[in-house]
Amino acid sequence: MTSKTNKKIIVSLLIIMICAVSSLLVYNILSDYGNYYEQTTIVKEEIIEEENINDLNVRGLKADFKLVENTTDNTIIVRQYSNKKIKDRDLVNTSVVGQSLKVQDSRGSWVVFDLSFLSSRRGENYIEISIPKDRLEHLKINQSSGSLTFDTFNLKSFDLSLGSGSITGNTIISEKIDLNTSSGEIEINTLQGDGNIKLSSGKNTYTNLDGTMDIKVTSGKLTAGHYIGSSDIKLSSGKLTFNEASFL
Repeated sequence: MTSKTNKKIIVSLLIIMICAVSSLLVYNILSDYGNYYEQTTIVKEEIIEEENINDLNVRGLKADFKLVENTTDNTIIVRQYSNKKIKDRDLVNTSVVGQSLKVQDSRGSWVVFDLSFLSSRRGENYIEISIPKDRLEHLKINQSSGSLTFDTFNLKSFDLSLGSGSITGNTIISEKIDLNTSSGEIEINTLQGDGNIKLSSGKNTYTNLDGTMDIKVTSGKLTAGHYIGSSDIKLSSGKLTFNEASFL
């Protein structure tokens, strides 16, 4: 077999592969288009009426979460929003054990494959937890990926573990704080309390940091605009910056 023949075979195979991939993309776009709602809508809603719940445990595998205050009544409402049709197996899971409510996104790929760069529509999926602010005493977040946003909470304990993704919040005032960042980014306006901050990689940014903190930075970057308190600081690598600091 000549070199010229080999080249023709290779070119032919490439053309076949390109045609197959193009056909698959077109098929996905056309079939995917019918799966959209006209607008983002509630695909699942659960109302938790147990009045003794004061502990919220959020486990995010890949979903986006929003923690908001319920100012209407004393119930906790979990809603999953999407502008695309998703399967039942990919809906949010909730469970109540004693005084604790656990909310977890599905282990399936409910964050649907979205060819947004080839389509005029874009997939949107997120889970909203609406909770009366005065009821919550303990907040535990374990976020593997995705994002989570919150407003303001006054707590007895705040436990946050971030594997990847992002956490954005306004204010956390807590008697006990334990933050662990493997990667990803945490941005909180005000963090006040006593506890531990451990940063292995990624980025932590606080506008105001207040309290007795054991801070350990192995890598990554931690920045606080204003810090008041006492600290045991260990810096192996990375960068630690206090724009203003008052050590007690």
